[in-house]
Amino acid sequence: MIAPPTYSYIEWYTERFRTLLATRFLKPKDIVYLSVLGTLGYLFVSQLIKELRSILPLSLGVLTILTKE
Repeated sequence: MIAPPTYSYIEWYTERFRTLLATRFLKPKDIVYLSVLGTLGYLFVSQLIKELRSILPLSLGVLTILTKE
């Protein structure tokens, strides 16, 4: 058996259960597709957050200028 990593036992057993469940009901091709989709989703969301962070201060500055007039 693989030794649990440094994070909590609940997280480790949850991940282990998901892995066993995935290998039981999904084909390897499906697991690859889900992994790729998860990675692409993560990259999309991280890029979206970066864009929103760069836009948000600008829009707040415009709102401040408009409310002062």
